[in-house]
Amino acid sequence: MSERSIQDVIELNKEIVALLAAGLPMDFGDVGDSNWNFAGSTDETRARLDQVTTALMARVGRGQSLQQAVLDEPALPSNYRKALLTFLICDDSRLALEAMSKPAVTKRQFAGGLGSALVYPLIILAIAYVGFLYLCKYTGPTIESMYVQMGQTPSFAVNFLVKARELIPIWAPLVPLLIAMLLWWWTRRGRELSWRWLPGSKRYYDAVGHAQLADHLAGMMDGGCTLNEALVAAYPEAAPIAMEGSDPAGQAASQVDRSSSISSTGIKDLPPLLRWAIEGNTGDESPAKVMRFVAMTYRETAKQQEWLWRFLAPVLCGLAFGGVIVLGYGLSLFLPIVQLLRDVAAAGFNLGGI
Repeated sequence: MSERSIQDVIELNKEIVALLAAGLPMDFGDVGDSNWNFAGSTDETRARLDQVTTALMARVGRGQSLQQAVLDEPALPSNYRKALLTFLICDDSRLALEAMSKPAVTKRQFAGGLGSALVYPLIILAIAYVGFLYLCKYTGPTIESMYVQMGQTPSFAVNFLVKARELIPIWAPLVPLLIAMLLWWWTRRGRELSWRWLPGSKRYYDAVGHAQLADHLAGMMDGGCTLNEALVAAYPEAAPIAMEGSDPAGQAASQVDRSSSISSTGIKDLPPLLRWAIEGNTGDESPAKVMRFVAMTYRETAKQQEWLWRFLAPVLCGLAFGGVIVLGYGLSLFLPIVQLLRDVAAAGFNLGGI
């Protein structure tokens, strides 16, 4: 393991800020301390990283190793902690940055599919909005005048159109404003969310997460790390690290405790294929090669889930939201006409009876 100093962490933070400024998404992960918010502008993120560096320097100054300080500092977000441990253990800044960039790219891809699914309902809404405006301004008054000529009271549907025409100055500008606000929110915030609560999203995120974990472990082993060291970076919350300067017996005991802790908290929750690649007998194949194969398998699974989402989501959204919009417009159009025809027929019948 290469010896790293706090100055190396500072340089890594500079790379992170530069990538953020260039527009590359970064997912820092869940923050243990709610007072530390990394989801902000580039300047705010730079300030938070400076605070993190100060906290780590304070721990190192009290005698902790840098790696132990990274593990113990509660203010570090989960993905950022993994990136720092990868950087300290494996001496690979590219692999460390991928620990934060890949989850962010995954969320953007999923949100991009969701955004494309909302295009069709928005188009239908725009067409229905224009059609309803025409209905209120021209069709409604025409039907109302027919009732006046017949000397009858307009039906409820016609009264609704009349009332809607009177309120056009209120709702007519409100609908485009709401659409513009929705698009603005989506650009600023919506596409950054994970949307994990949506049906079908869990299987996609699980497959992508397993593929990224296998790729991460394989990359660290290709860089000269052992599997156990790679697991320390992947599951920092379950990996107590021996302090530098402790006796070899203590380090050996900590190594055993670390393996047991990781196995009991992290690996047992993994799917069978990934768990086999970590714990099973792979024969003559190198662990890194096996991990690459496992990552490829889960990537194919994720592609299938993504294909289903990208093709089914627009259809489902079109049926759900677009269908409701079309139904509402259709009722506002045909109910007054059907009621008018019925009332005209009733009036003609009464005249014929006289």
